[in-house]
Amino acid sequence: MKTIIKSTSIIALFAIIGISINACNNTNKDSDDPECKCTNECNCNCSSDCTGECPFCEATNNVCKTHTMKWIVTNTTTYPATSTEKCIICDTSSDSATRNTQIGDIGPAGGIIFYVKAEGFIVEGYESTFDNYTAHYLEAAPTRDFNARWSSATMVNKIENLSNNIGSGRKNTHILKNSLAYNNAARVCIDKNTNGFTDWFLPSINELKEMNKVKGVEGILKDGVCWSSSQHGLVTKMDSSTGHRPIYILYALCFDFSFGASRYAETTVFYRVHAIRAF
Repeated sequence: MKTIIKSTSIIALFAIIGISINACNNTNKDSDDPECKCTNECNCNCSSDCTGECPFCEATNNVCKTHTMKWIVTNTTTYPATSTEKCIICDTSSDSATRNTQIGDIGPAGGIIFYVKAEGFIVEGYESTFDNYTAHYLEAAPTRDFNARWSSATMVNKIENLSNNIGSGRKNTHILKNSLAYNNAARVCIDKNTNGFTDWFLPSINELKEMNKVKGVEGILKDGVCWSSSQHGLVTKMDSSTGHRPIYILYALCFDFSFGASRYAETTVFYRVHAIRAF
């Protein structure tokens, strides 16, 4: 004969021996069990002793979460742009919590602002694709792209009109797009579409140096080597295929975030790509 135990009997038995059948999901702020007690990293019913409350949504009795406050660029129509402090968890903000945009703020495309110049800088135009324009900010893409080569084949000639300057990265990128084979770091940036923004480019070496100044900021590369859109020049190399006669190979500039220094490498090496935009 099979023994059938009703669920109510199981509940009563667990209650007698002191076993709780309630799921421990960190929602009980009064629990003595440290595994269950509400902390500032859990979801719980907000109360005066529940830490981690959002200063903006607290009054509306939203659930308590690990609120994360960020300054987000909300107005770019004039300079200086303005940023609003916002909780990115509960999507609430205060109209009074605004200030001029600063390094470290989240930009219009969702990336990190890493360079600000009050007097502005010229973003160099490229043929009929886009004209020169004045920008005040550089924004790093919110996600780093996959590794890529600077060029898909060894190059023996320099590329004309590439620059190291801040403001030249976008022009450099379009020059590279039309000078190199399709599969290269510059093309990765041009093809990028993030949050509806398509004006990304491969940064010049001086633009990468500015990014390195804030590499401790969340969203900015902390280590590894990243390609720039600038070139180093021709480097002499001995090649066995030419009877050990010297040949000249084009090297491009890259930036090593691990050591905080620029260097150069042969263009067929795979390095990181971190697109940026200027506005």
